[in-house]
Amino acid sequence: MNIILKMCMLVFIIMLSLSAGCGKSRISENEPNNHFNQANIVEEESLITGNFQSATDKDTYKLDLRAYSGDKNILRLTLSGVKGVSTQISIFDERYKLLTRVSDFFMNQDETITNLQLTKSVYYIQLSIERSSSTISFPTENYTLKISALKVKNTEIEPNNTLAVANEIEPNTPVTGYFNPFNTPETSLILEQSLKNYIKVNPRVNIDLEKVLKQDIDFFRVRLPEQEKYNASIVLNATENVNVILILLDGNGKIIEYRNNHGFGSGEGITNLTLQGGRYYYIGVLGYERTINFNPLNDTYTLEFKTHPFTRDQEIEPNNNMNSATPIVSNVMKGYLSPVTDQDWYKLTITPVFMSAIDQSYTGMTDDSGAAGQRPDRIMHVLLKGVEGIDLMFEITDEAGQVVKTINSAGAGGDEEIANFNVSFGKTYYIVVKGAPNNTSESYKKQYQLMVKFRDRQPNEEGEPNDTRSLNFSTYNQIKLDVGLTAYISPGGDVDYFYVTIPSPGKYEIKVTGIPKIKFKVEVFDPEDFAIGSAISRDEGKPALFTKVFTSTGLHYIVVRDTRGNTHYNHSMKYFLTIRKVEAENPGGGESQ
Repeated sequence: MNIILKMCMLVFIIMLSLSAGCGKSRISENEPNNHFNQANIVEEESLITGNFQSATDKDTYKLDLRAYSGDKNILRLTLSGVKGVSTQISIFDERYKLLTRVSDFFMNQDETITNLQLTKSVYYIQLSIERSSSTISFPTENYTLKISALKVKNTEIEPNNTLAVANEIEPNTPVTGYFNPFNTPETSLILEQSLKNYIKVNPRVNIDLEKVLKQDIDFFRVRLPEQEKYNASIVLNATENVNVILILLDGNGKIIEYRNNHGFGSGEGITNLTLQGGRYYYIGVLGYERTINFNPLNDTYTLEFKTHPFTRDQEIEPNNNMNSATPIVSNVMKGYLSPVTDQDWYKLTITPVFMSAIDQSYTGMTDDSGAAGQRPDRIMHVLLKGVEGIDLMFEITDEAGQVVKTINSAGAGGDEEIANFNVSFGKTYYIVVKGAPNNTSESYKKQYQLMVKFRDRQPNEEGEPNDTRSLNFSTYNQIKLDVGLTAYISPGGDVDYFYVTIPSPGKYEIKVTGIPKIKFKVEVFDPEDFAIGSAISRDEGKPALFTKVFTSTGLHYIVVRDTRGNTHYNHSMKYFLTIRKVEAENPGGGESQ
């Protein structure tokens, strides 16, 4: 019985020994090992026990992988927390050049290097105290350093904090990355200069340069296949414990786009970029802020550089100003507000060539009388289709970039529209799509549609813009006596200014027909811009009627407005404005003053 028991114990010991031999090498630190030439030898699978002899003590370990024959491609190191001290891990190459350093956490906490590139070379691992408690006694309690070799695919690998060592990635292939190290002991000079140049060109961008440069950055390099152009987008997803920054740079390190808009957990995105094929681009990812719950192993990110076939009906980013405006080449243009504060500029120059390409109804060059060789003004109808969760608006500017019409009345998810903007041949206009400040962080993922149509301006039809009060009546629309004019309250809250020539003194009647949900007000001014009087509809949908004896002749001004600024109506609904001379008083549906 005793013999059997002894044999069993012997077998158990042998098995335990074999099991230990097949696992990590267990190593105890051997002092002195402060310097590289004193380094303790360790293996790619090791569990090391040691302690710090003083506040300035450095424990150095040498990992020689020149003969490594395995298929693992990263090293992971975890240093256990030591009571009373904040530790740091530094990795050096065979020439003692610093590759990476981690000191992200506080006293008593672990430090981890998640994904150091494993190559057939020599590494030096140096452990030290970054900060210690005044009450700590030396030597400290023991630490353990765990070294593991792992095989990963489509994963970020350190060091990659400069363009020179950027990780190569493929388009349309997601990559997993780590915010580790979170902080950096040194600044990328190329990144610093690129950010300074970007701020000069984009002064409205909120960049805390000093803070950004204190964070470690992961660089990736992607090469677009040979093709003329691509539509590209970049999606960066992060956990709720990290606020991330996303940067796109060209092959020379110049920043194309910078994103830090969505806070913790929402990630960042760059959409609808038009990039040249056959070129290299760099993507930078960094953790800008972290919560107290941050864990370097669990709080990872995913990055994907997506390419799409280039299509002419897409906005071309960057198009944030007049000089970079996307030409309108289709009745329907598609784009994204990325970031939420983005503004997309579109350009159109009214020429016969443009009209023939964009407007199937355009048939030629005749004026209202049919005279050949004349090109009448055209009416432009602009519709910005509503997108769920996004409060859209747009502006129309002249060729100098001065805003002549703002359309912003529908609210989140609603269409924004102007039905009757007057455009003239030979002139250039810009349409600027924007979003309200209350848009959600997910707005950048949702595509909008900008629709532009044209038609002939009909005789006696209002043409916007005519909503600015001025003694220069050329900005007003003319209304002819006894003929009248068709007009719109578009967008909501619109004000329309008209002028009329009063040929002789007498009593005149000015009438505005009703529109459902609109309560009109008519105001009249004499040639010196003094108010003559006004009239208001008795109720929504009712006409407004103004009658008065005019003692002055010549130019007079008529203002039509919706008293309630109502936005809940059909933009295509019209009102009819008339003025005529009457022989007898006829107050009709409104009160004249």
